[in-house]
Amino acid sequence: MELLIHTGLRAETLPEILRPLVRAVRAADPGCRRVVYAVTEGYRAGVEAAEATGFRCAVDVDLQDEQLSLLVAEPDWVTVTDMDLDHVPGT
Repeated sequence: MELLIHTGLRAETLPEILRPLVRAVRAADPGCRRVVYAVTEGYRAGVEAAEATGFRCAVDVDLQDEQLSLLVAEPDWVTVTDMDLDHVPGT
């Protein structure tokens, strides 16, 4: 699912938009592993606003005509780490 957010919004308004969008995606698809949000690389205010909503920076990508920072919001069941490093999950 792709969600487009108008690029003319101020960074201060992003958290109040991103929070309910992430909740709606998770409610519609409980198996969703991540919601990805892209901001123009170097747009610090946009990154900070997304991070305030629970997103974390994942990767910077270079496209043909733009550079983007991709941030992800993942549910806890995706990011939980088994600290028993001697145990192979599923065995």
